[in-house]
Amino acid sequence: MTAQGASVGLGVYSSILKAYCKEQRTAEAAQLVSEISAAGLQLDAGSYDALIDASMTAHDFLSAFSLFKEMREARLPDLRTSYLTIMTGLTENNRPELMASFLDTVVDDPRIEIATHDWNSIIHAFCKVGRLEDARRTYRRMVFLRYEPNNQTYLSLINGYVSAEKYFSVLILWTEVRRKGADFNHELIDAFLYALVKGGFFDMAMQVIEKAQELKIFLDKWRHKQAFMETHKKLKVAKLRKRNFRKMEALIAFKNWAGLNA
Repeated sequence: MTAQGASVGLGVYSSILKAYCKEQRTAEAAQLVSEISAAGLQLDAGSYDALIDASMTAHDFLSAFSLFKEMREARLPDLRTSYLTIMTGLTENNRPELMASFLDTVVDDPRIEIATHDWNSIIHAFCKVGRLEDARRTYRRMVFLRYEPNNQTYLSLINGYVSAEKYFSVLILWTEVRRKGADFNHELIDAFLYALVKGGFFDMAMQVIEKAQELKIFLDKWRHKQAFMETHKKLKVAKLRKRNFRKMEALIAFKNWAGLNA
């Protein structure tokens, strides 16, 4: 480790910081870095990278954040390595709330290239632990800041909603994605159809089937037939006829497509 801007005491600082890292005394290391900066000295990027890596390894996230803040304030040009170290560590430790907070603090920093996959990592992590409202808020924040969602964004949300049986949320997402005109692939089309069938939204399910036919995307009818049988085996067309003619038509159309009327 080195520091720039002074010729006295740098070797001592370096030795102490190395010892702190080795012993995982990362909070003390972060405090010492603050004192070094206050004294007008400056660590190089490699020193910060090593300290932040040690902090994340020790699960001392607060020290890692503090060190990264010092690093930014020191106007060092290369922040990417430590940024990735922090985001990767938080992902591995299932801390999406810290990932979201951290990303918000750096999203306007031109030295860090934020991309859609950074937001996707947070959305996926929130969905993985069942925090769907936080995932939705992150998605909205992403769109507000003009980052373009992709198929992985939508798949994470769909899978999270299906796990929690929040099928109406999938319907809302389908309506939005269809209006925007996403770059649909087989995986995304299949996920939407499965969720909408499970939720009983057959009018929207037929929209997905029509989109698949338009794009010449193959769909496994057996998979979606099974989804119907698991959830709606006792659903009768006659009951729907009395309540909602449009839903009845959609149900008949889906059953014809899936081979359920044979």
